[in-house]
Amino acid sequence: MFELDKDASGTLTITKDANGQLVLRGYVSDGFTDRDGDKMGKNALLQMKDALNSGNVLLFANHEHNIGDTLGAFTRADIDSKGLWAEAVLESPEKNANVASLLSKLETGMRLGLSIGGDMAGHHDEKEFDEAGKPRRVRVIDGVKLYEVSAVALPANPRAVITSVTRR
Repeated sequence: MFELDKDASGTLTITKDANGQLVLRGYVSDGFTDRDGDKMGKNALLQMKDALNSGNVLLFANHEHNIGDTLGAFTRADIDSKGLWAEAVLESPEKNANVASLLSKLETGMRLGLSIGGDMAGHHDEKEFDEAGKPRRVRVIDGVKLYEVSAVALPANPRAVITSVTRR
C-alpha cells in the first residue's frame, strides 16, 4: 500500500483494493484561487463531479493524450467541504511503465500533483484580496467540460500537490 500525504486540504492516497488494483483517491479541484488567478465556481465543480462519475474520464501523465500516456480511469467523485474528491483505478505498474514511473517518483519524494484538462464554459470576474491585503482580479470558472485529469510536476492548484509517500 502507498500512502501519499497531501498538504492541508486533504490526503491523497494510493492503495490496493480488494481485487488487488491500485486506486488513487484524493482531491482534484476546489473553489480556491490557483496560481493562475482562476478558481472553480460551484457549478463547474458539479459538472466535473458528474464527468468523473460517468466513468469516461481518464487519468493521464502530463496532459499528454496518447494511449501510452494513460495511467488509469476515474470511477467515482463527490464534493465535500474541501472540494472535489475523486477516485481512479490505476493500471498495473507491471504492465504500464508510466504508472511504475509515477509510483517510483512518489516513493523518492518528488512533489507531484493533479491538474484538470478541459474547456471552460463561461466565467465571471471577482475582486478578492491576497495575503498582503492587495486587491486582485480572479476569474471564476462557472462551467467546464472536463476531458481529463493528469499527474503533473507543477499543478496550477497548489493544494493539489502530493508531498510525501510511505509504502505499507
